[in-house]
Amino acid sequence: YKAGQIIVLRGQIVTTAQFEALEQFRLIRAKNAWQGYAGAGALTLGVAMFIYLYFSRRRMPFLRDARSLIVIAFIFSAFIIAARLSVPGRTVVPYAFPLPALGLLIATLFHMEAGIVFSVAIAILAPYGLPNMLDLLPYYLISSLIGVLALGAARRVWTFFRAGLAIAITGIVALIAFRFPFTLTDVTGLLELAGAAIFSGLASSSIALLSQYFLAQMLGLTTALQLIEISRPDSPLLQFFLRHAPGSYQHSLQVAN
Repeated sequence: YKAGQIIVLRGQIVTTAQFEALEQFRLIRAKNAWQGYAGAGALTLGVAMFIYLYFSRRRMPFLRDARSLIVIAFIFSAFIIAARLSVPGRTVVPYAFPLPALGLLIATLFHMEAGIVFSVAIAILAPYGLPNMLDLLPYYLISSLIGVLALGAARRVWTFFRAGLAIAITGIVALIAFRFPFTLTDVTGLLELAGAAIFSGLASSSIALLSQYFLAQMLGLTTALQLIEISRPDSPLLQFFLRHAPGSYQHSLQVAN
């Protein structure tokens, strides 16, 4: 349908195709909306149980810090709300949305393992109930996991761009595997989706890099990048030691390493 085109006239018998079009354009609401809420609630409960049971068997430092748990809850809520507001009803935006940034950010601030777990959770929740859920779910899931694994310990700035490149490539691979064989798409559409995957990778790495810097500064969290920065030999304090106390300088380098 084109903009302004009439889908069905008053008094006309609604066909199956017209009814589907009315639903897609959100012009009607199904009477069994409560079943959708029940399904979403059940899925959310299941994902929450998965996270709880996983971390209950893993003794990780951030689990005993209320501030860290609040930060994770805030980041996760912000991403899931932004995804549910911008993804439904769009064609290309869902594939350009930087959902993998969540896993990169949590992996940087806390641990790679935490980034993987929350990437799985948000990849399941974000596309739930959407018409293209069957190709969006593996798209989000695979690209997020590969991005976190490519990021690793995040000891260098370039590792974020390496993770972004991995997300972009993996996103294109996921599109080829889960969308192209089952959905008829022309060449223009293929290029748009590939460009969306590339944008998602670059945006995810950029958001994670900038966000981890500001959150670490504001909340007093220590990241690998900060440890690398203060262990550089050209630190002013270490240079002072080198000039006035060479023995202390060597000792400080050993302690920093």
